Amino acid sequence: MQYNLRRYAGHSSAWTEYYRNGQVRKLELSNAPDTGIQYYRETIFFDQNGKEMRRFKQSNEDRVTTQTMF
Repeated sequence: MQYNLRRYAGHSSAWTEYYRNGQVRKLELSNAPDTGIQYYRETIFFDQNGKEMRRFKQSNEDRVTTQTMF
């Protein structure tokens, strides 16, 4: 997996947690360009052999919004 990181104009980051055997247990990806309302978060869980078990995604497109019509 390729993921670009940045620390200017918002943020983009990747965080990992590991099992004792060195295998990645959890990968958290986050992206918020220009620190505005656009954002993307993804969390991926792996078993001890590296097989993907679960994936959760969340972004500004998932928000529940209301619109007032005049």
